[in-house]
Amino acid sequence: MAEITKDQKYINNRGEYCPYCLSKNITKNGTPTIGGGSIKIPKRCITCDYEWRDHYALIGYEETKV
Repeated sequence: MAEITKDQKYINNRGEYCPYCLSKNITKNGTPTIGGGSIKIPKRCITCDYEWRDHYALIGYEETKV
């Protein structure tokens, strides 16, 4: 069985904790970057001060008005 990577663990837990210290005490840290079909949202852990970016990619669309 393949070992689950640190990235995959973070994704499986929906990005609800710091990937460094595992604290759930995290916050948005700046302005999101939007472009090329993706969004990058800067995050910061209040517990350990670690900083990272969550990456979101466009995978499709959903009609909201017919």
